[in-house]
Amino acid sequence: MYPLPTPLPGVALHPLGAAHRDLIVAHLQRLDSDDRGLRFAQASITDAAIARYVDAIPLRHDALVGAFGPWGPGMPDQAPMLIALGHGCLFDGPRGRMVEGAFSVDEAWRGRGIGHALLAALQVFARDAGAMALVGQCAARNRRMRRVFEAGGMALQREDDEIQARRWLREMPAGGVAGWHLDMSRRSGKLAARHFA
Repeated sequence: MYPLPTPLPGVALHPLGAAHRDLIVAHLQRLDSDDRGLRFAQASITDAAIARYVDAIPLRHDALVGAFGPWGPGMPDQAPMLIALGHGCLFDGPRGRMVEGAFSVDEAWRGRGIGHALLAALQVFARDAGAMALVGQCAARNRRMRRVFEAGGMALQREDDEIQARRWLREMPAGGVAGWHLDMSRRSGKLAARHFA
């Protein structure tokens, strides 16, 4: 279990595994079309595509962190409600191992610090995995995600309509700051693309 920076009554962060696939699918399918576009960087993501995406996540390789909230209406007694998801995708870039983070939070739970807590949990995963950096990307119009990245100590760089973020977790690689852009340009969009291709 991961600690929340600011405790929220009834909310806890936990690592997720194969037993949680149905909860992950249900959480992602609750996102409306605009939120799906922001999360997956693609315009039209169907429920079936989300199910395929979740089935394809390499759980022994990637990190999934879920925020569980109070039980939802109509749910069986004691059934957990996954209200937010952080996905850390481990990959090897030209300058070393990296973790790309992606997040989603149910609309009713936004603005309460859950995204910040998920980012902090993925930073722990990235450090434990020996990653050089935690990276992420979002649409330039996604102000909430930009604030999460900035509050997490990530440097932001805008390219057209996209924001690329990075935080070095170990000594900066040879080549300095310019090197992180090369890593992101080769990686950009792979988290979603590897599942929707």
